[in-house]
Amino acid sequence: LVFNAFAMTITQRRREIGMLRSLGMTRRQVISSVMMEAVIIAGIGVILGLFGGPLVGRIIVAVIHASSGLEFSDYDPAIGSMIVAASLGIVITLLSSYFPARGAAKISPLIALRESSVTGVESLSGRWTFIGFSTIVVMFGYFIIAPPSEWTLPPWDYNLMLVFTLVWLFALGLLLPETVN
Repeated sequence: LVFNAFAMTITQRRREIGMLRSLGMTRRQVISSVMMEAVIIAGIGVILGLFGGPLVGRIIVAVIHASSGLEFSDYDPAIGSMIVAASLGIVITLLSSYFPARGAAKISPLIALRESSVTGVESLSGRWTFIGFSTIVVMFGYFIIAPPSEWTLPPWDYNLMLVFTLVWLFALGLLLPETVN
């Protein structure tokens, strides 16, 4: 999702990046500006996640307790797990934004200034959109014919749920550029 967001941002700002490059901005400066934006976004996300995550978790537990009467023991996240989560959030954001930043640095100033409309999104349509749409249709058809809850047993039920969720997210990622268009 972070990669998609940065790729779309670079695509939309293609003309502005071309203007900055024609005014003398180097490739390294383009990469630095995109990466600085990623650092700011990662920092805000980590701060919101570290403070908002436990709060949202407590609210969800309270709602479940109030609606079903189930009891949960108090659990505060360990500092170590919070540090790991914050580190992963920052690293994944930086890695996901690096490749769009490199693509932004390769934008030719002349070509970017000559183009009158945003391009780049169309290159992902066609075959990839068909694959994403077909994957979602096949998955829904499969779930209607043979719901996994009827034939899976622990521990495979969680593994299958993870696999189906990842496939579904991948297919949605393939459909996102066409949806944005």
